[in-house]
Amino acid sequence: MITGTTAAQIFMRFTDPIRGSKVCQDARVSVQMPNGDLWDVKTISLAENRLVGARETHRIVLEMSTTESWQMAKPKFKL
Repeated sequence: MITGTTAAQIFMRFTDPIRGSKVCQDARVSVQMPNGDLWDVKTISLAENRLVGARETHRIVLEMSTTESWQMAKPKFKL
């Protein structure tokens, strides 16, 4: 599990106008499922966590596009 702070640091590392690259800024955002399928992210939203006793009060929710998925080759390398 990663927190919103960690996710923001990762995204800024790649998409920052000064330190990031143009390639990363224009890159498609996908999520890899446990079975290896890649699904495109449709929306990112903030939701209130209404579970009783949960330590987190909010969650960042990635909604997947049900119409678009890609069969891509394995990554050349992971950053």
